[in-house]
Amino acid sequence: MDIKQEIFLDGVSKMHFIRGMIRLDLYRMEPLQNGEAEPDDFARLLMTPQGFLSLYEAVNQMAKGLKQSGLFPNQHLNC
Repeated sequence: MDIKQEIFLDGVSKMHFIRGMIRLDLYRMEPLQNGEAEPDDFARLLMTPQGFLSLYEAVNQMAKGLKQSGLFPNQHLNC
């Protein structure tokens, strides 16, 4: 696989279901002049419901592995 672009994000700020498509608004934490940081939406990921389920399954599988490795020892993940 030849990856064309990498995108860094800190999280998903909103999710919408409009006209048959799932929309995920992505954010990065951007530094402020006072040394703090705030979330800044920078992109939107659009996918079909089938694509969303595929993403959900992949993220859930990764979360299980990270939980088993001890990366989330104090987290209550339902995976």
